[in-house]
Amino acid sequence: MTVTDLCGRDTSDLVTVTVDYDSVRVVIAPDTIICYGDTATLHAVTEFGLQPYAYDWFPGGSADTLAVFPESNTHYELTVTDACGISDHEVAGVGVNMPLAAFWWSGSTWVNNFPISFMDQSFGATSWWWDFGVHGLESTEQYPLTTFPDPGTYSVELLISDTLGCLDSISRTIVVDPEFELYIPNSFTPDGDGFNETWQVAGIGVKEFWIRLHDRWGATIFQSSDIATAWDGTLNGTPLPAGVYVYRYRVKAIEGEVQERMGHVTLLR
Repeated sequence: MTVTDLCGRDTSDLVTVTVDYDSVRVVIAPDTIICYGDTATLHAVTEFGLQPYAYDWFPGGSADTLAVFPESNTHYELTVTDACGISDHEVAGVGVNMPLAAFWWSGSTWVNNFPISFMDQSFGATSWWWDFGVHGLESTEQYPLTTFPDPGTYSVELLISDTLGCLDSISRTIVVDPEFELYIPNSFTPDGDGFNETWQVAGIGVKEFWIRLHDRWGATIFQSSDIATAWDGTLNGTPLPAGVYVYRYRVKAIEGEVQERMGHVTLLR
């Protein structure tokens, strides 16, 4: 500082002046949680200090706002520096909710008109929606029990959500076999007219099959373990006489039922 008196004489001295001001300060919105695949926007509010401000996000960019889409829980660090070179530091966390849909069903074989228990094996789910591939056949239970009306291949889909509304889904295929049925004719006419010439058992939902026929004296005249094999009324190529023949069969159905019975068939000529 220099001072001049009335006579024009100067005198000077060194004076230190300190100017106080508030340092730069930055605030980021509170930690947030998003669903997997969504985007979160982080916005920095900066005050005090001397503008312009310089922003440095890690990981990220160089603006006051940062759009992020992390695949897992992530912390984002921000350093703001004002024109005087003074900095402030802040950290924001973004959590990622990622429910995982999974399910299975009971048993090893499945047939129509028999209930099948489906088991939810999801992670993080709080609500469930099942679509069993049949119009109107749906459920919101965690462990539904359902019955398929017809045999066939069905695509079963499970859609889950968590407390935040985050979604995940999975689809699996189930093959439903026919319900067990067996038809055994009680007569046939191997007379050469081209109609009803053989005797054959018919069935659906059959896994294992065995049958044996006997004449009135107990001799075996026909046996087979193939349900598609028919008897033509002969023994070693020789036509047998008309009469009543006794059979015994054993059948195991796909769903596990075992049936063992006896009966008779009438051969007509």
